[in-house]
Amino acid sequence: MADKPTTGHLDWIADDDPLKFVVPSTAKKQTGWVKAEKAPFQFFNWAWRVIDRWLQYFEAQTDEHIFSTGNPHEVTAEQAGASRSRLLTNGAGYPLMSEIQLNVATDFTESVWESVGPTGSGADHIWEALDDIPNDVDWIKLKNVLRGEQGAVNTAVVINLWARDSGATGVSTTDGANIGDTVDRADSSGNAHSSCVTTHEVPATGRVFELRYASGFTDTDVHVFLVGYGYNY
Repeated sequence: MADKPTTGHLDWIADDDPLKFVVPSTAKKQTGWVKAEKAPFQFFNWAWRVIDRWLQYFEAQTDEHIFSTGNPHEVTAEQAGASRSRLLTNGAGYPLMSEIQLNVATDFTESVWESVGPTGSGADHIWEALDDIPNDVDWIKLKNVLRGEQGAVNTAVVINLWARDSGATGVSTTDGANIGDTVDRADSSGNAHSSCVTTHEVPATGRVFELRYASGFTDTDVHVFLVGYGYNY
């Protein structure tokens, strides 16, 4: 492919002086020049001026596309064959879109569905980690860290974390909505300890979703991190 010329434009009759060019009639445009004809210089000036204007227009359009960081042709991911998911790292290279975490066990009411959304969403909990992702995403990917401790127990102790789309109804605390759980193990003194890390894709219309947790431990930590987002085909 040839390089873009650097000699500049013709800028033919840049002052638009009407005395320097004349638009040929429709009939003349149809017949063109005929043998031995001496056409007025204004006709030639008109032709060069039109060509120059169109060349400058095409250059502006191609430059806009070349340097555009958007999607001017609105090509879909299906058409481009591109991935519809985004797993990003933060500035330090860690696999987190944001180090702003949700402290669910501290800030949420246990056994109650509560909404999470970006700044200005009106959700129960504003999570600024959501502010920089596209508003039209279909789902977000969460990394969930669950930890519990308990004194001597005789039965299994569990932490559960559930998620659902904003405004979803009929979603109970079943395995279908469960994005994290951990069961205790006893140490040599009979005390219960448990921890786990899970990742899960959660539907989030308008970047808003809902969480609910429950824990049988006396000491519970549930931290949620944003690690990605994506679209449904």
